[in-house]
Amino acid sequence: MQEAERTIDQYPSIGALFTRNLQEGMRPIGVSPVAPVDGTMRSLETITADTLEQVKGKTYSLTELLGDATAADQFQGGVLANFYLAPHNYHHIHTPVTGAVVKRVHIPGALWPVNDWSLHSITKLFAINERIVIYLSTEHGAVALVLVGATNVGSMSLTFDSLRTNQQPWAAKQIDEKVFDDNSRPKLTAGQRIGTFHLGSTVLVLFDKAAVSHGIYPLSWVGREVRYGQSYQAA
Repeated sequence: MQEAERTIDQYPSIGALFTRNLQEGMRPIGVSPVAPVDGTMRSLETITADTLEQVKGKTYSLTELLGDATAADQFQGGVLANFYLAPHNYHHIHTPVTGAVVKRVHIPGALWPVNDWSLHSITKLFAINERIVIYLSTEHGAVALVLVGATNVGSMSLTFDSLRTNQQPWAAKQIDEKVFDDNSRPKLTAGQRIGTFHLGSTVLVLFDKAAVSHGIYPLSWVGREVRYGQSYQAA
């Protein structure tokens, strides 16, 4: 049965409903870089002096977000795009570019909501919430995805790794890093599924200076809804 043909009572759980698949061909994949999710692009900004803008008047640092000063240095002068997934959005996450996974890092943290109230009220929201950072090596430069957890997300999971967050809430909260060597790096094609939010949240996409020179998202996307696989050619 195609997902679109199902009625709500045919899903075995609310989780299965929220993480349902789309029909084949519903999201054509454009020219890289493509949108990683169905959602709204909240912002697009240049990374300057390690500082990122949460909303006007509130900032946080890239080093705090990544939990790694060396990794943050790699993206100075690059660009960050912020995509928000509402609960009604398709909940899977896709890679915006073709590349290989170099490393993934799980950083435990709070689970504040990521709605507009939280953006204006919670200091350093994206740097204190739980997150998974995925580092990609591409032919055009370094790209990273930051999956930000939130209230009622329940858990985040990945397609290329067995990590799934919040399955043992009683377990010790510590940073978990996994580095892939040259022979074991998962290879991903632009538009390929990379992970899942088990409810809506936020994805931050980082491009280093070299990747920016190849092309990024258009400013016209800011404040607009986008669909995964969409590219600047459809702006």
